[in-house]
Amino acid sequence: MSKLIDSPFEICPVCNEYVLLDQTQKQCAREHRCENIECPLERFFVGKEMHESEAGRGAQGGARSETRRPRR
Repeated sequence: MSKLIDSPFEICPVCNEYVLLDQTQKQCAREHRCENIECPLERFFVGKEMHESEAGRGAQGGARSETRRPRR
């Protein structure tokens, strides 16, 4: 029995390879080595890049969470 890919994909006109669209555009660019090129498929990627400033925001609207002590 063969496995089917259930992720959306498209042929990239830059690298001429199939690319999965269920990742971020930056992840795809790193994988296919085209980071410094404007991506013609950019609008099709579903993933969102988390920026450091957004990652720390919680339900309190930007309040910092407690720092955990390392386990010993």
